[in-house]
Amino acid sequence: MHDSQHRLILSEAATLIREDTLQWARGMERLQKALPATPRPGKHDEDSEMTAPEFVNQIKGDKKGRPTLLVSVDQAQQSLTFVDDSGARYWVPGAHRTPTSFTPKSVPLRTPLGLSRCGYHGRVDAARVDMACHRCRAVFLDESQVSPSSKLVKFASAPAFSSEFYAYAAEGKCSCVPLIKLEPVRVSPSSTPLALTRPPCGIAYLPLDITTGIFRKRKADPLHATMKSQIQQPTISREAELSAQFSQAAISDLPDLENRASQSASPYVRAHASTPVSWQLLDDEAIERARKENKLIFMNIGFKSCHYCRLTTQESFSNRDVAKLLNTSFIPIIVDREERPDIDNIYMNYVQAINGAGGWPLNVFLTPDLEPVFGGTYWPSPGTELVGPDGEEIPEDERIDFLVILQKMKEVWPQHEARCRQEAKEIVSKLREFAAEGTFGTRGIGTSSNIGTSSAAAPANVTGTPMAGDSDLDLDQLEEAFTHIAGTFDPINGGFGIAPKFPTPAKLSFLFRLGLLPPVVADVVGEEEVTDAKHMVHHTLRRLQQSGLRDHLGGGFHRYAVTANWSVPHFEKMVSDNALLLGVYLDAWLSNAKLGKEAEFANTVFELADYLTSPPILRGDGGFATSEAADSIYRKGDQQMREGAYYLWTRREFDDVFKDSPAIGALAAAHWNVLAHGNVDREQDPNDEFMNQNVLHTVKDAEALGQQFGTSTSEAQGWIETARATLKAHREKDRVRPVTDDKAVASVNALVISVLARTSAATKQVDPEKSRKYLSVAIKAATFIKEKLWDTQSKVLYRSYSNKRSPTQGFADDYAFLIEALIDLYETAGDESWLEWADELQKRQIDIFYDPTVPSTSRPVTPMAHHSACGGFYSTADEAPHVILRLKDGMDTAQPSTNAVSTSNLFRLGFMLGDTKYTKLAQETINAFEVEALQYPWLFIGLLQNVVTARLGGIVWLAKEREFYELPRAGLRSLIFLKEGKEQESSWLWKRNPALSKLTKGTWQFDGTYKPYKEE
Repeated sequence: MHDSQHRLILSEAATLIREDTLQWARGMERLQKALPATPRPGKHDEDSEMTAPEFVNQIKGDKKGRPTLLVSVDQAQQSLTFVDDSGARYWVPGAHRTPTSFTPKSVPLRTPLGLSRCGYHGRVDAARVDMACHRCRAVFLDESQVSPSSKLVKFASAPAFSSEFYAYAAEGKCSCVPLIKLEPVRVSPSSTPLALTRPPCGIAYLPLDITTGIFRKRKADPLHATMKSQIQQPTISREAELSAQFSQAAISDLPDLENRASQSASPYVRAHASTPVSWQLLDDEAIERARKENKLIFMNIGFKSCHYCRLTTQESFSNRDVAKLLNTSFIPIIVDREERPDIDNIYMNYVQAINGAGGWPLNVFLTPDLEPVFGGTYWPSPGTELVGPDGEEIPEDERIDFLVILQKMKEVWPQHEARCRQEAKEIVSKLREFAAEGTFGTRGIGTSSNIGTSSAAAPANVTGTPMAGDSDLDLDQLEEAFTHIAGTFDPINGGFGIAPKFPTPAKLSFLFRLGLLPPVVADVVGEEEVTDAKHMVHHTLRRLQQSGLRDHLGGGFHRYAVTANWSVPHFEKMVSDNALLLGVYLDAWLSNAKLGKEAEFANTVFELADYLTSPPILRGDGGFATSEAADSIYRKGDQQMREGAYYLWTRREFDDVFKDSPAIGALAAAHWNVLAHGNVDREQDPNDEFMNQNVLHTVKDAEALGQQFGTSTSEAQGWIETARATLKAHREKDRVRPVTDDKAVASVNALVISVLARTSAATKQVDPEKSRKYLSVAIKAATFIKEKLWDTQSKVLYRSYSNKRSPTQGFADDYAFLIEALIDLYETAGDESWLEWADELQKRQIDIFYDPTVPSTSRPVTPMAHHSACGGFYSTADEAPHVILRLKDGMDTAQPSTNAVSTSNLFRLGFMLGDTKYTKLAQETINAFEVEALQYPWLFIGLLQNVVTARLGGIVWLAKEREFYELPRAGLRSLIFLKEGKEQESSWLWKRNPALSKLTKGTWQFDGTYKPYKEE
């Protein structure tokens, strides 16, 4: 590999790694391309060579001290450097360069940018992994952030911990949190932990574990004491600091802030109305107040079902000292992330960029121009007990808590305002570069289109145009995506990656549908691979059914598991997750050779559908709630809330429920692994929150239980169902169900409507009564959205409704998911009014969010407008209030990407309406993400399925009744209910698409014109 190529790879890796946690894989992939060309690692002072395993063994075998490695990349030398805490350096040279000689144990740690700019490196030790400073781009990742398929070397392992730590680094321009500029640091045997000099501003990077925070009695970062000394004033007591701070509060002619949380439509925001913090809403009034008083804005972003959001409210926002400091020195603003996902995405990108991970609550300090200065997630409240890695409690004067952070930020702003503003602007500029997804696309598939604001889409012309053009995106990317995803598959427990573990319905759906697409897809991906993909899905779905992630009594799945085997969940339930999982289980059930309630996965399909169509998820007005909280009180009359209280069981309580039928109780305990001392591993419960508690998860099926208890399989199954009903009745009677966030969000409701429509069609013959129920609920929910969230005058969709409609207008995902739901509703019920509304919504989504490849003469140009002229949909409108970045969403995460769903909608509507304008926009949307999708296809699996449609064309099925409800969703077929005679004359659809009058019952392919389709 040439020197220039090597430098380019390192530079590209650094750029990608710096973006956000969803793109760690990108940087790692680029970095891996550099590693294979490197010679074997050696040690400078001994001038010897070792293989990677020998290197690892040497570090592991060093019993003199805990293994500590510092990592840097020297681009000039094209080498990776590792330094242990004795000062000895290990190196992996690149491109056959010989590193310069130096004396170990005395040379300053150097990076390509020099430590005069930044001196803090992360360190790997027996306790945990710290993220290193982003100025020098020395980065440490623990195994939860590294794909198991990664070929990165495992560099260190602490004997006391089971986790192995992965380390890598890449050089790049500094994108650190502002105000971090440390002096050079020298490594010597006596400098463990690293001694950091105090920066001029007094602020240093806080190495908080922002994924989970620092919790009561949780092992704390070994560097916390060092960092603490940098941000505190050691000569002044805390009482004196607070007294001085309150007496020097900014004098303003404006009245004192008042808590405005009760004015919000969001349940999460309203829940803070009784706290002593004077919460403001995100509106012009609050922003103008910050500008007039020239104060930093403190923004809290969370959601009602979030466990750590509740802890922060209970421990910090209810603390009088914290509240007083927030009220006098900042403008505190609170935001519901589900109501303003655009705001959440922007500042989550920032926190992930500076800290390497993110989570909720999301706490950020902003300039009055809404530019970020500092941020993090959960910070412990004043007085929280913390213990260090040795198990000893950290003294109070060495703790970093919420109050300390507020105090320091309050001091930094007046002393370094100009610097804060300048660096905040630089950060926003960097974030704009990092979030440029969907702005590098080519125009390879199809041609450019000039999009007007209100022009009616034209019917298909006679000649038509081919869909596929010169794009490099093709079916080959499906194979690449499969290979990468398969490399992360857990063959034992199912699912992908390691703990914390999410069900990832988008991946499951992609893998399953590979076998449902036209045969040419299997030819490209491979017959064996397609079979393997289906096996991965089935194995994962089986393990999820058995796992602690499933609520075995009340139905529904929790959001994610903290263990690789799904045994211990994080207990909140998200309605969107359950809707998406129902779709995957439905496809898996429909793949059975013979449908019926006895077929595999049938029970879970009906269980999930019943969960979504019952209170409290189903609101009284027809809408659907958003989530159920993780926390609740254990039983009526208790005061203390705790996580999972509604779902956990002690063996004593479990036996007491079955005191009149001990045989059933014993069998049920064996079925769900209910143990005397609890079934939660102590390693997974560092705070002793689940001591002696049991999470129900299936470990023995009816056949095994029948053999164990000397009964038949059928009788054992009957006892299990009896036990399930008994436990559910006891739980509902004696316990208090977790609080429901009853806010009805348009996009979430649309996901449920869509899957209920499909479930209704699929269960029509198996259980007609439930089929009618599911369809009725779906129709009522769609009607609810049209009446409560759709403004017929302005043609605007609003985001949410709780006790009143939120003033927040809908985002691109609200339109996309609702359009998809309405198409599914039409294909189930045959009511053209739903398809007509979908067409209307599609035109509005294009007007508001589309990035036209050719500027429109009919669309007004505004000062805030931002377009890249690449196609695709922005998440927010041109002039969305209080938004500093306009982003596009192309990668699938917990939910399908907005642009993937929008592309599918455009294709489906184009095929059904004979509208080439829609299909061209679908092609342009794919093109917008071509650059990224070619490099990292596994991140764009939703869009890849649309590439199949673009290449192979769409299929329209004209039928008098729904004839393909027994087929899983493959993505290429759309259904039109055939109209004849007078029905055609009054049909909106036949007027919208006159070409249908020339078609007869059967299957047609659309590529600009309709042609008979023959199955291969």
